[in-house]
Amino acid sequence: MVYERHIDDPEWLALHTQLRSVQQRSGSYQRDGTIREKYNVVTRSSETNVKAGYAANVIGFGWTNAAFVELLHSLPAEKVAHMEHEIPSATASR
Repeated sequence: MVYERHIDDPEWLALHTQLRSVQQRSGSYQRDGTIREKYNVVTRSSETNVKAGYAANVIGFGWTNAAFVELLHSLPAEKVAHMEHEIPSATASR
């Protein structure tokens, strides 16, 4: 299925958000070998200014890692293939 870029299309917006989330976490994992609890969506990094909750941006818990794997596995195959060119480690566990 081809998704055109329409911010008012909820299906496109959901897929776009999901894809960006997986790409961000994959890139971070490739850089430092971890999946973090929090990410800065503006800078697309795990460098965050934690103001509430944990005192630091901790390495992901089981549910954080499981959510990442579920997002990755629920993406359409052609989107994952596209990611493979940008971030080779994104599909290593697939």
